[in-house]
Amino acid sequence: MNELEPIYLRGEYWFDDSGYAMYADGDVGDMNHESHVLQILQGELLNHFNINPDEYYGEIDHYKKEIEEYISDDPDSGVTEDDLFDDWLEAMKTYLKNKGVENAEEVVQLGAYGPPDARLYAIKNWGWSRVHGNSIEVNRLTSDQLKLVAKGINNALEQEGNYNEEDADLRMSQAEYDISTYTGKRYKITLKDMKRGNVQGLERADIATNVSDHSKKMDLGMMDPYYRNRGVIGDSYIPTFKEFWLGNI
Repeated sequence: MNELEPIYLRGEYWFDDSGYAMYADGDVGDMNHESHVLQILQGELLNHFNINPDEYYGEIDHYKKEIEEYISDDPDSGVTEDDLFDDWLEAMKTYLKNKGVENAEEVVQLGAYGPPDARLYAIKNWGWSRVHGNSIEVNRLTSDQLKLVAKGINNALEQEGNYNEEDADLRMSQAEYDISTYTGKRYKITLKDMKRGNVQGLERADIATNVSDHSKKMDLGMMDPYYRNRGVIGDSYIPTFKEFWLGNI
């Protein structure tokens, strides 16, 4: 390898709102982009019922029993036994509303059923950045967001062991990344420019399709042909959260 050849990220990641890099390649690790988000939403919902989401992970009958007992033991729940029997997910909404939980319906809807596109939800609501090699998606590109992306890239490069390479700092700083935004813009920016937080003059072109479509293309481009030919979109190829909660998996 030429010692001046740029060093790029090899894997898939989420960069959270602090710039921390979470590995998100479901073909190699246990979690893909979508499952990272759904796990957090599930945890937020279960915490309202004092349930540790790490216990009995995936055992829907256990969660259902714990939630029903929690609600039944509260004399001020505002939920009847018939409510729990008829539709325990709706009963959860009623319970949380009665307890003054802000946006109770949305909490249950997202935690139990999951958003239509968990990746989009994290990007737009949490300020996360979705990363697939040298392609990165953000909601909108500001100076602060750009610096967070730079921090995430450094964190991910360190996780991949790239700092042990010869002339690593120079080679990493020269790498260009393709950043797409939900404002419909695309940028090609080196890691060196990212650290400066300067986006002026770096815009390249409007995105011909929306970023969700761009995201799917990124997934498809890296997929095994066996799955790509069957129309499966990489990150979305996991059971829906509705299936998980209703025990249909």
